[in-house]
Amino acid sequence: MKIKTLLITAALATVTALTTNAEEVTATWALGTKTPTCATSAESITGEYAYSAGIDQVGTADATNADGTETYFTATTWRVMKTADNNETKYVDFIIKPNGVSFAPTSISFDAAQFATGNMRYSIDLIGKDGVKVSVATEETPIRADNKGTANATNCHKEFKNLKFAADDEIVTVRFTIWETTGGTKKIGLANLVITGNTYANGEEPIIPEVPEIPEGAVIAPLAFGTMYDLTKAEHNNIATVGPKDIGNTFKGTSVDFPFYLENDATIFFYLEQGAKERSNGYLLISLDGTPVGEHAVEITGAWGNYNAVSVFRLENLSAGKHVVTVARDDERCTESYAGNWRVSLHAEDVYDFANINLEAGTYVNGIRTENNGANVGYITNGSSAEYRIYIPQSGKYVMNIGLNNYNGGICKVTIKEEGVETSFDTTPVSRAYSDTRQIALGDINTPGIKTLKMEFTADHTDFIANYDNLGLERTGDVSGIADVEAAEVVAVEYYNLQGVRVEGGARGTLIRVSTDANGSRKAEKVIVR
Repeated sequence: MKIKTLLITAALATVTALTTNAEEVTATWALGTKTPTCATSAESITGEYAYSAGIDQVGTADATNADGTETYFTATTWRVMKTADNNETKYVDFIIKPNGVSFAPTSISFDAAQFATGNMRYSIDLIGKDGVKVSVATEETPIRADNKGTANATNCHKEFKNLKFAADDEIVTVRFTIWETTGGTKKIGLANLVITGNTYANGEEPIIPEVPEIPEGAVIAPLAFGTMYDLTKAEHNNIATVGPKDIGNTFKGTSVDFPFYLENDATIFFYLEQGAKERSNGYLLISLDGTPVGEHAVEITGAWGNYNAVSVFRLENLSAGKHVVTVARDDERCTESYAGNWRVSLHAEDVYDFANINLEAGTYVNGIRTENNGANVGYITNGSSAEYRIYIPQSGKYVMNIGLNNYNGGICKVTIKEEGVETSFDTTPVSRAYSDTRQIALGDINTPGIKTLKMEFTADHTDFIANYDNLGLERTGDVSGIADVEAAEVVAVEYYNLQGVRVEGGARGTLIRVSTDANGSRKAEKVIVR
């Protein structure tokens, strides 16, 4: 199949007439100027779409141009859908109408955020001209964008891939429906809608993407943060005890498989918590689909249920379908009776964002906790500590950004234990407002990967020390003392699918990228092109 990718922006765009080969087409609607950082309630929400009898059609076109080319899509600007009454439902249609061919969408992506409190939901359906409907998303909750600084306010990008929809006619409708159940005006903002699919000439058989079959009741990753893996789905060697909450009695020979499924290609994180009261030591070996990915050092945590020993492993560029993570006791280095108690989870990438740290994903000791729906951290007193696990994608010099609200002041020690980073700062801000944003120099982070950011608070009083929000790390330069190395010039780049067939550079999905340097050396790597 010949693949051709076209990017259609808010202006009219044209493509040449179709041949008998299927062609991949990407249509982009410029729905305002929102970015993946979403908006906040402080911003004016403009561009509300005018409804007509509950339905609007945008993006329709079937014109043939004077030069013989065909216009496949027009685009419009549309930002906000709004409901006003209890249980009110509104929907908007995006119509794809290529001229004289069929269109089968394969992926949908967009940015979405809710701009009011309350219980709002949205769904997405694909509808053919004959009325046949396939649901893409049902009862999805939009991201709240009115709590600035929270992790939820930065996780507004949505993507649905491997759509199982065969278009046997000329029109495909992508319908967004919103509704709410708590009354009052509710708004959802959309931006950057992209629909990708294949067009087919008359008589050509549409190709439906293969979607992995997921058995009923299987574990589907990623899991929501705070949701642990259902241990009834684990497969073990009958040595360890798999209980409702953890895996215990991890004697010699213990090995446990954690199978899970991905609906789309993705990068996820495998999260392991371990606790131990006594007679435990050594290491746990972690592998993905039979390939080692790392190890966890077993710790005595004071109690079997104190899951204070945590490791996180990044599993990159996984294909849709079944995967298995295996945790095995390293019997050569586990010389005590046990290797601790375990429990695990599977998280999305945004849980470990370093630039906008998810405060609700922190581990808190001595009364400190999140408040205001995770917007900030408070109740900080002498001896309080907070710990966050973040993924650093690139080595370099970093600073920590933090917004402070003063009470009685104190000292905060900041460490990144994997790097030996340690620094301290006075938590007394210039004002009581969170607008007192500090930049704390951390110095060099020498290696990319999962890092543990820990904040420990001390004071010479027993009152509250401070609150904080807008916590994150920012790369400010290269690692100190390391000269830049001039990379070899890349003179050619080719793309191949996973079957080894070369595709054009605009192709999307999981591909093999082969780059050729000026010196003639070639490098192949698996990439995901969106």
